[in-house]
Amino acid sequence: MKIYHVGMMKSGTTFLQQILSSNQAALKKHGWSYPGNRLNQQHACYALCGEHIPWRFPAVPEALGKDLVQALRSAKTPNSVISAEALSCLSKQGIAHFIDKVGAPDRVVFTIRGLSSAIPSSWQQLIKGGASISYPGYFKQLRTQRGSLSGIWSNYAFGHAIELWSQVAPVDVVIVPTQGQKSDLASLFFDACGMEFSDSFATDIESASSNISLSMELTEILRLINQLLKDDKSQSEAVRKYFLNKMAFPLAGKYRGTKITLPQRYCEQVNNWNNEELELLQRHADRVYGQMDDLSVTGQDMPELDEKMLLQSAATLISQYIAANVS
Repeated sequence: MKIYHVGMMKSGTTFLQQILSSNQAALKKHGWSYPGNRLNQQHACYALCGEHIPWRFPAVPEALGKDLVQALRSAKTPNSVISAEALSCLSKQGIAHFIDKVGAPDRVVFTIRGLSSAIPSSWQQLIKGGASISYPGYFKQLRTQRGSLSGIWSNYAFGHAIELWSQVAPVDVVIVPTQGQKSDLASLFFDACGMEFSDSFATDIESASSNISLSMELTEILRLINQLLKDDKSQSEAVRKYFLNKMAFPLAGKYRGTKITLPQRYCEQVNNWNNEELELLQRHADRVYGQMDDLSVTGQDMPELDEKMLLQSAATLISQYIAANVS
């Protein structure tokens, strides 16, 4: 049994990959291999089908792709699973290219989140990556790109991705729970893969710093920094990394601020998009694990941030940073 985990962006993919990579020896005892010594097989996917991946990525040696192919062919266990977010954005041609290199899976397992939670997370992630687009501007961009499924839609149009992969192998879908424990997602994922979820598996894993959520205030401050330094990429990257790693991430737990949510005024539009994706999911998925209600679109109005609120947030952040670093 060979399973490809197609992790849609912001669907708990990193958490599941941490469990798989941290428990390779235990998985082997249960008849499963998770190849390689990295967190996931993302870089191997870059090496194998990079021309079909729509986002920028670092240069990787071709050997990583060859190593993955060899690992799957020579696995000493009856079952193998690989995991990569890059698999979620492949076109029909990209999927065919990947399968030509690696071989067809026996089953494909998706992890997905509803658009009302995925969209706010995706905007925040863009800002962390150096973008300066405003939240309203981001929704305008989503509307423009929806027809061609370009831009951000290549990472979040879960129904269309499920349709493409269903032409290759049966597709099971795991819906990220909106309540409960993080281990609930792992349990659903293991069930979908047909893997035994052992109590001995390490699941108490800290989130990667890049997955720490920022408040609307901190995100807006970072967006303005990105905008200010947009013409100097090297300085912009250095300042952004310092702001995130030295200030925002360490203090995220102390400074809560306003949670980034889906504003009510965008709910109808996002609900229409979500329903389009759900229709494709229901038509092409073999089995669904989790609650369909967790994909429902919900909105929540956030207070408008004015200059005074941003200045207060910046002052709070700076004072807390100084207090934490001055002996």
